[in-house]
Amino acid sequence: MKREKKWQVATSAKIRRDLREDLTSNFPEADFHFFTSMEEAESKLSETDILLTYGEDVEAKHIQQAPSLKWINVLSAGVEEMPFDAIESAGILMTNSRGIHATPMAEYVLWAILDQAKCRERFEAAKSDLKWEGDLLTKELVSQTVVILGTGAIGTETARLAKAFRMKTVGVNTNGRSVEHFDAVFSIEKMAEAIKEADYLVNILPYTAKTDRLLGEAEFALLKKEAVFINVGRGRTVIEEELMVALEKEAFAHAVLDVFETEPLPEGSPLWKMPSVTLSPHVSGATSNYQPRALEVFKTNFRVFSEGRTDYVNRVMLTKGY
Repeated sequence: MKREKKWQVATSAKIRRDLREDLTSNFPEADFHFFTSMEEAESKLSETDILLTYGEDVEAKHIQQAPSLKWINVLSAGVEEMPFDAIESAGILMTNSRGIHATPMAEYVLWAILDQAKCRERFEAAKSDLKWEGDLLTKELVSQTVVILGTGAIGTETARLAKAFRMKTVGVNTNGRSVEHFDAVFSIEKMAEAIKEADYLVNILPYTAKTDRLLGEAEFALLKKEAVFINVGRGRTVIEEELMVALEKEAFAHAVLDVFETEPLPEGSPLWKMPSVTLSPHVSGATSNYQPRALEVFKTNFRVFSEGRTDYVNRVMLTKGY
């Protein structure tokens, strides 16, 4: 795409200094305006051709304020907060960073599984009480079944790592298609059959109209008494109040939660004080390698964009919401 004027690129996300310098040196055909919030970026929106955002700060009004905007690059995988109707009406391209979370999130899931299997919390409590619990038996992962809801990049990497521990891997996806590293895959319509097998149930589903509050009382009732539920997908795919009831009734053993219906998790949420819950503040995909990986996707797509091609990586289908 030949152009006499430089492309105007604005960020509403705080980008590391070394990565800002890398972008500026690699793309002299663009003027980069590095802001740390959408409030700051608003001053440049009227001239912006390309917007980099984490995806939670763009409103319909910002689309209206940016008549030159041609492309929004979301530096995360989640795009559910984006104003899809406004973006589609304006004919704006949107891409995201799905796929870059596979390594850290799969590692988080395996940490959560090992944490529970090897009784880390029991040992911590014994240490606090100065008790020598030498008769405590831990679990082995070999032959245990991990059921993974979502067989994309993150789910596949999770299954690959689980295979190193000789676990049985069962996946759930839209149509039950086979996926590498999974011993079996069920369609979403047959999800209940898969859940019944789980020693560890891992939710990596994105939030869409179809996954909204997908997991509730009926699904948790299918779990084994000793099962562990791990949620690193989206909080709103779970009916949180029904999850808490299931835990109180001891329908299953433990929940490891990285995502929640409301974030940050409100101080008054009972989840904070439930002994059968391990919490983390939506950080399963956050590592020092996050921004470099996300910006590599942007750099690839910027070359596609500037050359007038259409073979974008991670193009978001606006009509589908992902």
